Amino acid sequence: MLDAIHLCIHLSRLPHEAIASRLNIDKGLWSRMLQSQAHFPPNKLKPLMELCGNYAPVQFLAASAGFELFEDAKQKRREELRRELDALEAA
Repeated sequence: MLDAIHLCIHLSRLPHEAIASRLNIDKGLWSRMLQSQAHFPPNKLKPLMELCGNYAPVQFLAASAGFELFEDAKQKRREELRRELDALEAA
């Protein structure tokens, strides 16, 4: 799991300090977490993935449990339509 978190961070190309700051994690704790000397807080996992723009940790969890992940096509289409409607209303 730690490797998946490292991958998530690496793929974002964001500085470690910026990620820790946005997640409200102390720099010292951040450093210990990345060295496997402290646990990554589960409540920060979703914000980490959203901030980094990828889902490597949840993909790892799904694969390790024998599951596949699929994007919700209906939800994605709803979001597209909402964006189109917002653009039309703004014009």
